[in-house]
Amino acid sequence: MPRRRADGRSLAPELTATTALHASILHQQELLDKALLRLSRAITPKAVHGTRTAARRLRAMLCAFRRALNHTAFRQYVAALQQLAHDLDALREADVTQHMLVNLSPDHRGQGRVQLEGLKAKFAQSRTREVGDLRSAMGTEGWSARRVKLRDAASSRTLVIETQESMSSMTRRVLTRRRRRLRAALGYRGQRPRRLHKIRLKIKTLRYLLEQCESAGCRTVRAEVKQLRELQDCLGDLHDVWCLRRSLRRYRRQRATNELSTDIETRRTELIHSFHKHRRALRRLWRAARNAK
Repeated sequence: MPRRRADGRSLAPELTATTALHASILHQQELLDKALLRLSRAITPKAVHGTRTAARRLRAMLCAFRRALNHTAFRQYVAALQQLAHDLDALREADVTQHMLVNLSPDHRGQGRVQLEGLKAKFAQSRTREVGDLRSAMGTEGWSARRVKLRDAASSRTLVIETQESMSSMTRRVLTRRRRRLRAALGYRGQRPRRLHKIRLKIKTLRYLLEQCESAGCRTVRAEVKQLRELQDCLGDLHDVWCLRRSLRRYRRQRATNELSTDIETRRTELIHSFHKHRRALRRLWRAARNAK
């Protein structure tokens, strides 16, 4: 029987989770295909980042709704996405390192400046090698086969398990679970890079799900997404700082490296402070939402 509005008019029947989830996965796969096409035309930092983001958005949806998916198909799909992201990891890290070096060292002078330019040249050479490796990988049959495998997985009618539950009901349950996990993770008070990176992954997943599943016109959702984005950016920059520090270990005796270490520590302190600020803001937002119910 069709649902009715308060004025008695019929409402369109709500989509089942099966129909809506299948359509959403297809849409995310199409976005990934477009990102891969851009990457094949030019291996730029923007194209690499866009491809990784598209793959991770799709993976976030698959993992969040995994209980509604065929277990075997889900594992194969996610494994292919993880391998794709892994192929781009080294080049993405090289891009981030170059970006961080430019932003952290605009005022260096003298001998340190000369050494710094040498460091930049070495990292630029490293990126060139990574681009060559990726271009070679993209020309193999294995890369092409993986792209076909991803498209076939998205379009398979056996991927999503048949259910009559509405998409809105399933989405509410998934978001509640993800918020609960993130709330617990944000209780961490330490500064260990790997632990903070895991928290960032939870933040990113919730943000992606809100952007993909909730109405952008909802003021509360917009505010939550904004705070999640701020937190994600803080922790992302912290992770990049940590990666740069690790990359510089082989050059630790150079003056430029010592000066950069000071800049890195200053930037790390600023980011930790910003993280705490936005964590408090997100918690206040969640409390207000609970009290409003």
